[in-house]
Amino acid sequence: METPNYSSWSELPMDILRSLLERLSFADFQRAKMVCSNWYFCSKQPLLLKSGPPWLILFSEDGCMLYSPDEDRVYKRKRDFSGIRFLANSEDLRGVLRVDEKEEYIVVWCFDTASYNSTYVGFCKNGEIHYREIPTHGKFQSISDMVLWGDRLYMFINHSYPRIVDLSGKDCLKDVVPRNLPILLALERGLTHFTKSIAVTTSGEVLLVHNKIYKLNKHRIFTLYKMDPTPDDTFNLVKLVKVDSLGDDALFLDSGITVPANKTLGIEPNSIYFTRDERVISKDPRYLDICVYNLATKTLKRFPRLSELHINDALWFLPS
Repeated sequence: METPNYSSWSELPMDILRSLLERLSFADFQRAKMVCSNWYFCSKQPLLLKSGPPWLILFSEDGCMLYSPDEDRVYKRKRDFSGIRFLANSEDLRGVLRVDEKEEYIVVWCFDTASYNSTYVGFCKNGEIHYREIPTHGKFQSISDMVLWGDRLYMFINHSYPRIVDLSGKDCLKDVVPRNLPILLALERGLTHFTKSIAVTTSGEVLLVHNKIYKLNKHRIFTLYKMDPTPDDTFNLVKLVKVDSLGDDALFLDSGITVPANKTLGIEPNSIYFTRDERVISKDPRYLDICVYNLATKTLKRFPRLSELHINDALWFLPS
């Protein structure tokens, strides 16, 4: 039998092509799928792609860009996005999206109607054609932060207490803790900015994240706390315990989740990947501070190259 001649790259057998694509980095994979229609078709099939180091998606007046800290390189899009609308968060409308490895998604929107002093929260799952409302019954006023983790929605109510909404079934309301969190921030000399947000660890534990900036040297400090299961009945408060280390995890604060660190892939352990002071997107570049904060050394790693790009907003993500 005559051996087929596969001298043309576009005619490689699908199994060989799939094996080749699975070995590529994120950037090389994006280049490879543009070789020809056959390679593009194979790239859309289920592949066991390897994870890569953290990247940044950047938003500017010129559109979207990707930045690889490992390469210190910016990748600009070639596709024409004219006529395409991008949806983003605002002061009144906020959303979170989760897409799993099967490309099934959950999207949640929170809409604050100040004129009616009420909050609407709705969600939609993969395959559904309309949003389902999450009953608030007046309990979810001033939602200051939201995190999607699995089928659970974690909401931070007025910077005071967290609630969990289980989106897997019909009964979608479950309190994590019905008590207020103590106010840990005392008046500190030189403190110019302070925010509180929540995050969820790989084990499902809720973390409270304090983010402080000092005026004198513009130094930023992150402090983590977890909830003590033993409440303080005297003041109806939940006790908070300081978390000194994330161990072998890294916290992607924009998404509100921790992931296993991997030095080989450049995911630094015991670190916080951060881009902005508020989860609500602001076009004011003063709110941006793209950095990696090491909890052990309390030092910041920034990326000077990004200051040249006039960025409005950014988001850390793990390409795969």
